[in-house]
Amino acid sequence: MDQYPCPCCGAAQGLGASAPARNLAVGSTLHQGKFIVGRILGEGGFSITYKGAHRDLRCSVAIKELFPLDLGAIRLGIRVSVPAPQADAFRYARDQTLQEAQIIAGFRSRNIVDIDDVFQENGTAYIVMEYLEGETLEARLERIGRLSPDAVQGLAEALCEALAEVHAGNWLHRDIKPSNIVLTADQRAVLIAFGSARAFYTHRTQRHTRILTPRYAAPEQYSEEARFGPYTDAFSLGATLYHALTGAPPPSAMDRFQSGRALDFPPGVPSRLAAALQQTLALRVDEHPSSMTALLALIQEPTTTAMGTRPSAPSVLDAPPWMISPAFSSASDRKALAAFTFRHRRHPESWFSDAPLAEWKGVTVEDAGRVIALQIRHYHYTHHRLETLPAEIGQLSRLQHLNLQ
Repeated sequence: MDQYPCPCCGAAQGLGASAPARNLAVGSTLHQGKFIVGRILGEGGFSITYKGAHRDLRCSVAIKELFPLDLGAIRLGIRVSVPAPQADAFRYARDQTLQEAQIIAGFRSRNIVDIDDVFQENGTAYIVMEYLEGETLEARLERIGRLSPDAVQGLAEALCEALAEVHAGNWLHRDIKPSNIVLTADQRAVLIAFGSARAFYTHRTQRHTRILTPRYAAPEQYSEEARFGPYTDAFSLGATLYHALTGAPPPSAMDRFQSGRALDFPPGVPSRLAAALQQTLALRVDEHPSSMTALLALIQEPTTTAMGTRPSAPSVLDAPPWMISPAFSSASDRKALAAFTFRHRRHPESWFSDAPLAEWKGVTVEDAGRVIALQIRHYHYTHHRLETLPAEIGQLSRLQHLNLQ
């Protein structure tokens, strides 16, 4: 019998159907034929992710299927089943999968994976997401060793923007690491895998399940009851950036507690970037940046190399946008752009008002002009689209006042 390739991934249809089936066969359909299953993109202890196709839109998608091997999952035909003693745990995992989709669907950042659909079928749950053409940061580091300081700063800026939105909704990601970041062909750094995300409440001790990846986990994640907050994700992001910068993850927080070992950085790393990561990876929770805005401010200050010379500004022709940072002419440029981006990028209509210069909290007209130019440049190079632009860029008195605190 002739086998025709799957339209979504090119694999022969029926592949895997004759094996003791753990995965769905290529060419299987889901959700009343709306989605076609293709080859496996990745699998772990709790799920299988396939490349798939949307039948009506004729576009590629990623399909995540809950398949908890840790609970003894098996496939009976196309249905997923677990032993009776694990039924309650499986129902909980299914509920968590649906919650994961709901959490991600509430975000609008281009640096967070988009959700297309979520449904229950075959006794389990499925999340349909945008298909990200590219490779994980983990794969990139395995391939090239490490990123340049400019690339690490650009990566930090993209992920701080994404996590700022996550935290604004009172959620923590809790599993930031190189394998959960995708570097895409359209030059984005995209945060994925929100299955461990949990709500947090400021200044309140909470009980969280202890899910962690040792070399990237904050000290408080080793406790089932602790005060969790944006600083928890900041530590994990710092560990991820350290890995990208040095080519190896830092020792775990527990190992550093016991050994007292200091973190090492390669020659030529800008001192400001090294200092920012040292603070982010401090073993005392109260020393961590309290928010993504605070972490971004640490990283974006003017930097000098270990030899005392200022690094040259990267060219937009040398690297994709997420791997570079704009050339800033002063510290106020960085602070103003950070505040401007975090507070107003999702609400363009609020960017311009009749606030007098006296309310700009020390930002000069020259600063304001640079902020406008930098913001336009930022959106141009990262492919964000402004919904509105002032008719005359020169009307600086209509710039929304900036809170630099």
